[in-house]
Amino acid sequence: STIEQLLPEYRILADLYLEKTPNDKGFPFHTDFDSIGFMEHPEDMLTVWIPLTPVKESGSGQLSIVMEEGAVRLSLIREANQLHSLLRVADPSVPEHPPFQMTVQEQEYLERTKFTPSLDAGDALLFCNAFFHKSEDVLQGKRAAYIMRLVPKDAKFNRARLLGLKKLGQNLAVVNELLEQYYPDVV
Repeated sequence: STIEQLLPEYRILADLYLEKTPNDKGFPFHTDFDSIGFMEHPEDMLTVWIPLTPVKESGSGQLSIVMEEGAVRLSLIREANQLHSLLRVADPSVPEHPPFQMTVQEQEYLERTKFTPSLDAGDALLFCNAFFHKSEDVLQGKRAAYIMRLVPKDAKFNRARLLGLKKLGQNLAVVNELLEQYYPDVV
């Protein structure tokens, strides 16, 4: 496959199809640690985002990403907070911590430093899940995209985080597959 040729040390962990409809307000800045925080090093996960419809202009549902060092540091703080919360789900004896909240200044920084490429149907955007990204508004027509999550072939998966995601009901197909493969004693 193309992934094996271009990134031989990675494999496809999961994929999905997303469709945005007219007047969709997009999705705010986020990282993907919420749903894929089960890796020992979730920042090693890559996303391949392939629009199936052109996303060339404002209102077409483009994907914006922020690759600035300050944003990456902010995402690592967010990751630490989310992973702590996930461990707490699996083990209630872990002390509670306030949820991560971005300030208005941080939101403005992300908006100011975002990169929003114009892409044709079939183009591919590859980025690290540690990067904040968001989908922009769809004002007319519809936007469809195919998304793949790639992980290093030697990735390690955290048992407690997998159990936390299972308890929350997130990404159950992938979580259950990884539990069966790496931790069959808990299935």
